[in-house]
Amino acid sequence: MVSELVSNAVLHGSGPVELSVTETDPHQGVYRIEVSNSGNGVPAMRRAETHELSGRGLQLVDSLARRWGSHNIDGHTRVWFDVGAVLAS
Repeated sequence: MVSELVSNAVLHGSGPVELSVTETDPHQGVYRIEVSNSGNGVPAMRRAETHELSGRGLQLVDSLARRWGSHNIDGHTRVWFDVGAVLAS
């Protein structure tokens, strides 16, 4: 999921790309991964045709992340997702 968001930022954004990881719920082992870049783009899931080599990344993020979203602040696009650590019993 990280490589998907970073790749999208490099391909569709401009300027430097920043990656941050923050623990948002220490008791549940939940982390927020956020990728930002310059620009006002808005990520959108699309349905890739079977012959296309790309276009499925956000579908993967949507299916694997606890939740995800994006926002634009001060000319920067930020796309994030939350994941939970898998704890052994």
